[in-house]
Amino acid sequence: MERWFAGDWLCKGTQQMSPHGPEIPFTDKFVFRMVLDDSWLLFHVDQLEGPNKGKRNLMGSGTWDAGAHLHIRRDMNIGGSRMDMTAPGWDGDRLVFSGFMSNGDNRLAVEQVFTKKTANEYAAWLKMTDTAGATQASEQEVCHRISGAAPKTSGH
Repeated sequence: MERWFAGDWLCKGTQQMSPHGPEIPFTDKFVFRMVLDDSWLLFHVDQLEGPNKGKRNLMGSGTWDAGAHLHIRRDMNIGGSRMDMTAPGWDGDRLVFSGFMSNGDNRLAVEQVFTKKTANEYAAWLKMTDTAGATQASEQEVCHRISGAAPKTSGH
């Protein structure tokens, strides 16, 4: 799973209208790199257009936990929040992460779905819900690989 993402990606998307604000289009550059003998994927996101234009708004890491049989991931967001998520692996062309976003005493359930479109394109959507199940934030995007070659196998 992790090796498939390695490279640079240009992503265009929309943060959907939420209780916290209106719908906002954005363009991000994702940079994914395999490190430590290809055992960890490190990544960061720089926003090219949108509310955090010109800022790095996310850094994170992911790996395969062989004991738990799960991909584990932590995203650290601008503003101090973090997301801790897991995924069992690819189901065909879909990869579904679930977990929580935490910031202080606030904790929201998170689900993110990646769908491979081609070897060099994926679509993703992310949704955060409160304890009552109400959507607090969501976004969708389509990403195209702009450098780095897709590996021949996708791993776990």
